[in-house]
Amino acid sequence: MSPARADSLAVIGLAAIAAACCALPFVAAALAGAGAGTWLIVHGSVAAIPVLAASAAMVWWRWGRGRQ
Repeated sequence: MSPARADSLAVIGLAAIAAACCALPFVAAALAGAGAGTWLIVHGSVAAIPVLAASAAMVWWRWGRGRQ
């Protein structure tokens, strides 16, 4: 496995842990996902799409759906 691929998987794993952990506030999980997505975009990975989509959905679920 190439070092870039290993780094991508590590970033995705950290974002998944942050998003799944109930002890972290939504903001920290969303920022971790957005940071991971940005890192993946910079490195040219298509894996950024679901990471950024999940981050946006999490923020919308927490703050957006109650204001409709």
